[in-house]
Amino acid sequence: MKPLSQALVGKWVCVMWHDAADEKQTWLTAAEIDEESIAVRSCGVVVRVSPKYITLAGDHNVQAAAPDTPIYGRVTRIPRGMVVSLKVWKE
Repeated sequence: MKPLSQALVGKWVCVMWHDAADEKQTWLTAAEIDEESIAVRSCGVVVRVSPKYITLAGDHNVQAAAPDTPIYGRVTRIPRGMVVSLKVWKE
């Protein structure tokens, strides 16, 4: 996978990544604890790339009052170390 860079900002991407998983809320033995993470595919427009995260937005409010200040919805901030792969879908 290519390094994540600022050049991705504004591009439509799909990111495969590992998310944390919570166990059921009860007392568990070590043998009962699942060690697997959850594989997730998140798609959206890259709004920010930082040293720790890549941030995607699923929605972009095109009727925002200030066109130079975009407003986003369904934002997902993904820790860079959890990214498995990234595919650019649209420039």
